[in-house]
Amino acid sequence: MLKVLSNKVFSFSRGERDERGHLLRNKTIIGFCDLPDWVADTDLYKMAVKEGSIQPVHANSKSENYVKANEEIEALRAEIEDLKQQKLLLAKEIPSEVSEVVEEEVAEVKRGRKPSVK
Repeated sequence: MLKVLSNKVFSFSRGERDERGHLLRNKTIIGFCDLPDWVADTDLYKMAVKEGSIQPVHANSKSENYVKANEEIEALRAEIEDLKQQKLLLAKEIPSEVSEVVEEEVAEVKRGRKPSVK
């Protein structure tokens, strides 16, 4: 497998088709991704590397650290999304009395007064 860092989405094909006649393609994503080795021999790949849209990631410790850091970032993004969903669920579960108090405090702040709730 060929590891690359891409800042655009590319689609590579060898002309192969599946049983329904659809063209089989290998696509990049924006960020780190793996591609089959044969992609490196295509003109599109060579032009994208020359242009700078695709950067091959060589298997050295520095590149591996970048790949690991990117995986950690993706995991953190997923965790943030989960926390946002939990926050939305919690917001729906707030009793109406609490939301009334919050609305009153917001109105007080808008009038220029300090909130009474500490």
